[in-house]
Amino acid sequence: MKHNTFRTLLFFFNLMAMGISFAQTSTLVSLDTNGRLVYAPDAKGNKIPDFSGVGYKNGEVAIPTVAVVKTVYPVAGDNLANIQNAINQVAAMPVGSDGFRGAILFKAGRYDVSDTIQIKASGIVLRGEGTDTISGTRFHATTLSQYTLLNIQGKSGFSGTGTKKATTNPYIPYGSSQVIVSSNKSSFKVGDSILITRTPDSAWINYLTMAQWGWTPTSYVISFQRKVTAVSGDTLTIDAPMVDIIDTSFSVGSVVKYKFSGIQKCGIENMCLTSAYTSDTAENHAWDAIDITNAMNCWVRKVDAYYFGYTAVTMYASASWVTVDSCKMIDAKSNITGERRYSFEIDGQRNLVQNCWTRNGRHDYVNGGRVAGPNVFYNSTATVQQNDIGPHMRWSTGILFDNIISNANQDVQNRESFGTGHGWAGSQIMFWNCKAGTFILQKPEGDYTNWAIGCTGKITNVGSLVTEPSGVVESNNIRIAAIPSLYLAQLNQRLGIGNKQSQYINFDTLATVNLGDTDFIQSCIASSGLPITFTSMNPSVATIVNGAIHIVGIGTAIINASQPGNSSFTAAPVYGQLLTVQAPLPVQLKNITATIKSNDVSINWDVADEIGIIKYEIERSTDRNDFSSIGTVNATQGKSYYFTDDTPTFPSYYRLKVLSKDGTFFYSKIVMVIENSNHSINIYPNPVSNKLTIFGLQGKSYLRIINQLGQTLSEQKTIANSFSIDLSNYKSGVYTLSISDDLGRITTKKIIKN
Repeated sequence: MKHNTFRTLLFFFNLMAMGISFAQTSTLVSLDTNGRLVYAPDAKGNKIPDFSGVGYKNGEVAIPTVAVVKTVYPVAGDNLANIQNAINQVAAMPVGSDGFRGAILFKAGRYDVSDTIQIKASGIVLRGEGTDTISGTRFHATTLSQYTLLNIQGKSGFSGTGTKKATTNPYIPYGSSQVIVSSNKSSFKVGDSILITRTPDSAWINYLTMAQWGWTPTSYVISFQRKVTAVSGDTLTIDAPMVDIIDTSFSVGSVVKYKFSGIQKCGIENMCLTSAYTSDTAENHAWDAIDITNAMNCWVRKVDAYYFGYTAVTMYASASWVTVDSCKMIDAKSNITGERRYSFEIDGQRNLVQNCWTRNGRHDYVNGGRVAGPNVFYNSTATVQQNDIGPHMRWSTGILFDNIISNANQDVQNRESFGTGHGWAGSQIMFWNCKAGTFILQKPEGDYTNWAIGCTGKITNVGSLVTEPSGVVESNNIRIAAIPSLYLAQLNQRLGIGNKQSQYINFDTLATVNLGDTDFIQSCIASSGLPITFTSMNPSVATIVNGAIHIVGIGTAIINASQPGNSSFTAAPVYGQLLTVQAPLPVQLKNITATIKSNDVSINWDVADEIGIIKYEIERSTDRNDFSSIGTVNATQGKSYYFTDDTPTFPSYYRLKVLSKDGTFFYSKIVMVIENSNHSINIYPNPVSNKLTIFGLQGKSYLRIINQLGQTLSEQKTIANSFSIDLSNYKSGVYTLSISDDLGRITTKKIIKN
């Protein structure tokens, strides 16, 4: 018994020597009696950094819903020109005061793409209609060679400007938010964007024993992007703490202002991206789904990537303040070896990947070499892992892995000779409340460290090639319940959110209006019930007067809806809609419909105020893009018109070209006809005596009952998936049910009334 007791004590002494504790708390960061985070520094001031200064607009502004300024439909064959032309057209538009040109809505369908789609101007958002590969918006990379499908790229990134000042602190610890510069004399002021550069010497390389792996001082000069928040003499306070040590025994520091020459405020959202491939190990097909370079304050959200060889999203070294949210990398196709299957990669700084999911990746949540933090991976999962998660090589610093769940390894270690001399993968790396099969947690020499706090899984300091001292381990296999997410706790404390609830805005589409129309208040509500504020991005077209939209001129204006929040709610994401103002029309078109009758399609429309109109030209298209004339109806000062297409194809799109005596013309809205059923719409019972129920509706649906004379007997609209109509008062006979939706699609059903 004594021998067993001795072994048990020896086991726990070894764990203590490795820095492992089992409590449900952390000695390094905790909550005080007011619920605020408190950090415990070491003797030199090193402490866990605040990692939260990451993502779009530093996490201080929610990603907005940008107004749609152009709508695109898929075409047969290659869609590269179709997509790129739309982007180029929006790129030619002026940037609004909010920094956006507008969103391009890509309607649901498959877009085959043979080469890279380029976004090279600020303020452009690509938006789809869902991530489903069948019913959503799908960009499909067709060429069997390695290329990037979507590329967000500015001309250049950030560069120093002005006078460089040396730091005079003999030792700047990680976690510190202050640096001292030599003879500031107003060189730096509040709001300046600065680069804090750490330049190591050979002593540092030798201290880490990395010279054997080809490390040189000039290769490890790393700059950190920061903003000055306060100035007191020569002391600068910065917006995000240092995540590496500047110790004059091994390095020198400097500070310089920088300018950014790339693009900003671009986004890709709500679509799926797929790659053609020939086998599970195919190498010749689309390689990257999305690359981001020379860009800041951008986002990718709700994007699913299938079958790419390398990445779903890579943020390169000149990409900063990017948010990747609710995305997936599914079943990469490539050999399972180096430089492949890096699902979500951060090589830039101050970026955020959250709420993501992967399957069959190698390095699913990963950083490259010499990556300057902070960067955050939060609340994400990796399944069927083929390798590890963590910093990959060459001294990445200040990365938080928060609530990452994986079936295999999460590591930070000395990789020595891996690759071309990876050496130490990283320092000041935090695994917080993560779950993995195994964690390899090593620390470099001296004051540098790495942490695993509240993590579930085996934790070891035995690496893939070498055993090194263990990083700090606390609360192994017991989550830190008081701080479920370090990132969210730090963000909420920095922003002063506390227990505030989030809110969102619902803002209905703005209908086209005429110059001279009266002021109107558009339907728009905040989920909190708090009042909405409207802002016009083009006051020459519309202004806001007493909360109403006031028409000023002809053109377009983006109307943004905002709600700033209060003591109970955070600010809502801004929601924009496009307002189009046109000259008063010489005729008002009403109730444009297209209905299948026997083997024909009947196009019907009602008019009012018909002044100076010569004729109505009926145009048809099979793809909603290319229209051709199929007939003409002369204007007769009537109130109702019709035209019969006796050679229809299905599906067909119809529109009217309305021609005036003065030679001008305009187009009606587009209506669509699909033979018989549309997206599995069914009715029951039929024949019907009393109540008729319609199933399989999608979005907003408009339902009309039409008699055999073509007269509309009833009109109803709904957003429900099913809807019932009472026909008990209808006479016995045959009727037509016409169902139209927001896309202009029309489905007709024959009804027999008992």
